[in-house]
Amino acid sequence: MDTDDISTLRPGTVLHAGTYRIIKFLSKGGFGCTYLAEHLLLEERVAVKELFLSEWCNRDDSGTISVAVTSKVRTVERLHRKFIDEAKAQRRMNHPGVIKVSDVFEENGTAYYVMDYIDGESLKDRMRRLDHGMPETEALGYIRQVADALAYVHSTGRLHLDIKPGNIMIDRDGRAILIDFGVSKQYEAESGENHSTLLGVTPGYSSPEQKSGEMKHFSPASDIYSLGATLFNLLTGKVVPTTDLRISGEPLPPLPAEITPATREAIEAALQLEKTRRPQSISEFLEILDGGAPAEAELVEEVTPDFPKESDTTLIPDKPNPPKPPRKDPPKPSESEKPTLIDKVLFYFGMVIFFGVFMVIAIILMIQ
Repeated sequence: MDTDDISTLRPGTVLHAGTYRIIKFLSKGGFGCTYLAEHLLLEERVAVKELFLSEWCNRDDSGTISVAVTSKVRTVERLHRKFIDEAKAQRRMNHPGVIKVSDVFEENGTAYYVMDYIDGESLKDRMRRLDHGMPETEALGYIRQVADALAYVHSTGRLHLDIKPGNIMIDRDGRAILIDFGVSKQYEAESGENHSTLLGVTPGYSSPEQKSGEMKHFSPASDIYSLGATLFNLLTGKVVPTTDLRISGEPLPPLPAEITPATREAIEAALQLEKTRRPQSISEFLEILDGGAPAEAELVEEVTPDFPKESDTTLIPDKPNPPKPPRKDPPKPSESEKPTLIDKVLFYFGMVIFFGVFMVIAIILMIQ
């Protein structure tokens, strides 16, 4: 870095009351600069992110930043507050695949936050070295790690909204770690409402709804589009055409012939221009990637049955079984109908005469 360049902090600059010393400039984005620094007391290397909106702000020889565009003063102040709020939110995250924020402070007319320093390289740097797509198994290994981290981020009610190879660091142990939550958003899953922070768009990776700036439409499906675009880049070495070009009809470049059907289907599903046709969660995306469901089934918008609420439901009692007719006992004979003693005598006398006659007839027939 040119030592006369005051667009970045000079090496040796000390921050936060002597806590951190800048070692060197690492990178610069639309919203600020990232530096390699040292925690002087702990003697540990850290990464320091500085909010510096270079289009609207200037830095003087002392390192102090001021707003150069008068009409943007309020905008810069708002983004300053949001920058700090996002740092605090990221500090509360606890996942091995998400960069850890350890400190946040204000100085030089701007704000800073301190992160773990990852000794490794970004997937963007790795792709530059390869100059072509990487093997499918290697690419899927990284994407699954990022997907796991994203699922965690979404579970906290936040979106990343800047998933791309440059924001995925690979450490010396091969772990993929998500960095740069500068444009992240907090969203409410029930209402779909989003609280805007810094809005940025990366051509080829940002979803169509990000390009349109319709923040109320942001959802996990927005990050899934970017994840699919990242997987496409890792496999082909090419960047997905911008959403404007795709909407105008430009097709995706072909994937290598050896790519498995499940991976093809996952990319196709994630890169749907209509967000409701994409997987709506990381678990749905991984299900397609695992070959657990055909892409066509996942691309159809899920419709949740509109079950009636208790207050809207009229409970209709079951119809009672028809009553059984009362059991009718046979009628008892009245006293007048009961046989008398004379009746019984006549009955038995008649039976004796009958059997007597029968016996006489039988004897006569036997004699003859």
